[in-house]
Amino acid sequence: VSVYTYELVREYFVTDYNGVTPVKYHGDLEMYYVRRLRPALSVNKKVGEFPNDIFKIKYALRQFTDQQEFVLDKLERELPKTLHYHNYKHTIDVVNQAELIGLGEGLDDSDILLLKTAALLHDSGHIIGYDNHEFYSTQFAREILPKWHYTEEQIDKICTIIMATKLPPNPHNLLEKVICDADLDYLGREDFIPVSNCLYEELRAIGKDIDINTWNKNQVKFLSTHQYFTNTAQRLREEAKESQIERLKRLIVDD
Repeated sequence: VSVYTYELVREYFVTDYNGVTPVKYHGDLEMYYVRRLRPALSVNKKVGEFPNDIFKIKYALRQFTDQQEFVLDKLERELPKTLHYHNYKHTIDVVNQAELIGLGEGLDDSDILLLKTAALLHDSGHIIGYDNHEFYSTQFAREILPKWHYTEEQIDKICTIIMATKLPPNPHNLLEKVICDADLDYLGREDFIPVSNCLYEELRAIGKDIDINTWNKNQVKFLSTHQYFTNTAQRLREEAKESQIERLKRLIVDD
């Protein structure tokens, strides 16, 4: 293989340098022999012929970019335009935060893959309907994930993680805690007010009759009772979340 391909596969395969070879239209290129899978990534470590589960997870994480592009394109095209908050940008945000928090909590590659996949799909059900969108998201997950070579066990776990995002949050394990914290990460960010206003506009657009003053009061109540579940999110967001309450209180007009 060429040096360009070598850079892509050297993490996974044992290779030998084969010197420089003249290639038509490309000049002299460094070439490599691909011998076998690296021992740590193969079922039979001596032979290196068949990939093991570690290889499959690493490959799936590398392939995740293609999967993400497919899903985000679908969300951008098919989500209702009334979704000022639950849009593809929110999905990107949750995917990134799920990975960040997951790594902060010491999760391994297999769990990071489950988390990122659940985050990518957790609001896809909004394409079908606003209420019960978490359930619709799991249906979409079961439809597309076999095409990306996820196992039935992985898909079941991903669907459970997606359902954990249903409010009010009540996670039962670390993966569910991570996705809940990632989904509500904005509560402890500097852009909380504009993001919150996007959610307000979304609710108004779908027919919820609520004025901005009442909305801000409800947000104060929500923030006052909300808790981040992971140590990582608490460390990154809890202090800033407290400041959001004070900012909201200054916006409230007394009746």
